Amino acid sequence: MTDDRKKLTPQTGLIVSLSSDYRKFSEQTLVEFYQPVMGTTAFSLLFALKKLVKRNPTLSDRISHTVLLNQLGIDINQLEESVNKLQGLGLVQTFETVDQIGHLIVYELQPTLTQQDFLNDDLLSVLLLEVIGESGFNDLVSSSTQFQLDTARLTPTTKTFFDSFHVNQGQITDLPSVINENREKFIVNEHRSEQIPGSDFDFELLTSLLGNQPISTEEIDHHKELIRTENALYGIDETEMARQIMKATNITTNQIDEQRLKKSISASFELKHQSPQDTNRFNHDVQQSAPGKTEKVPMSHNEQLLVNACKSYAPMDFLENLLSQKGGYVPDGSQRVLQSLVSRQVLKKSVINMLIYYVIQDRNSPTLSQNFVDTVANSWAQAGITSPEEALQQIKKFHDPVAKTPRKSSSAKKQKSAVTNSLPDWAQDGYQRKQEKMSDNDVAKIKQQLDKLKKQQESEE
Repeated sequence: MTDDRKKLTPQTGLIVSLSSDYRKFSEQTLVEFYQPVMGTTAFSLLFALKKLVKRNPTLSDRISHTVLLNQLGIDINQLEESVNKLQGLGLVQTFETVDQIGHLIVYELQPTLTQQDFLNDDLLSVLLLEVIGESGFNDLVSSSTQFQLDTARLTPTTKTFFDSFHVNQGQITDLPSVINENREKFIVNEHRSEQIPGSDFDFELLTSLLGNQPISTEEIDHHKELIRTENALYGIDETEMARQIMKATNITTNQIDEQRLKKSISASFELKHQSPQDTNRFNHDVQQSAPGKTEKVPMSHNEQLLVNACKSYAPMDFLENLLSQKGGYVPDGSQRVLQSLVSRQVLKKSVINMLIYYVIQDRNSPTLSQNFVDTVANSWAQAGITSPEEALQQIKKFHDPVAKTPRKSSSAKKQKSAVTNSLPDWAQDGYQRKQEKMSDNDVAKIKQQLDKLKKQQESEE
């Protein structure tokens, strides 16, 4: 939905329709693959929408959203959050208009992906793995493939269409009008395009690091979307990605096992953040750069340091280190909330980090609450927040009573500085980010390490 859309109210009209390929919808796939990541409210909403489908829908034949709200026992904010989830999962497309009757939203229900396509989707499969865990993920895949038989070594003997049927060649060249007329009755809308979050990941460096390994450039290109996704979620650099790819590559076929790569990266992230040493390293990694050109409102030095920190780290790293400095850890629930937010691609990573700071540090919350995070993220997305500077101003506006009254007082100043006074140690003055420029000698050393890893793999297998 665009930022200039009309505000949704209980009186807003709604119509539910089905996409032309909705017959591909699988309830079993929805329950087993989609439901764990969408949650119960969005799951209930989807079935409630399905019950509202009518034959030959028209724009005038509408009902109000009050019907949905009463049926599900939720409010407008919860409804919007659930719709956002269904849109992000590709299960619903929405279209809006304002006519003589009023504001109208059309919900067009989309079919589920096949189970194989779901697993081949990097964002969906990573999110599912985080929610149900490795054991549940393996069980689900085993259940989905239990009736399959590997026929790769058998000889295919299936007949083609023209081996089995005879059709008048003239009619194929000049199709009967009744076929063309009925084809036009199907309204085909473009489905969502998969967009991996923007990344500055250096694939040339990755290819160079793997240059001595029997992994082709084509194989790396084939898995680019997955590599970008893992980089966006976990902040994995080119060197670590090369190591992870080596561990996930089949030494017989020299092909990258995607599921193995996802599991290996997830396990490495959890193991890495069990050590307090990473928190100390994080303390010294905040880059102190000059204020960006896009900055519209003057900021204090501490605020600039916070913005730099938000721009410097992947969301998972940012959350883990922020909680570690407070003596805590990342609960599974908070990790799932963050995973879900990143996968929706509605906010940039640096803006998500500012949201994390707001919840954990400014509000002093020990965890990320799904409802609260969705509310803030949805609000910022609708407000067009695209940078941590803008997000910081939103937080300050919420705190600052000066926005509501022109009277200046010491209490107002105190509220205005609430954000800067609560900066954690790693965002204070005195810390410098290490400049990690990789020389040719560094690349050569890493290649040697990868060669050793390759030999170790071969000896183990």
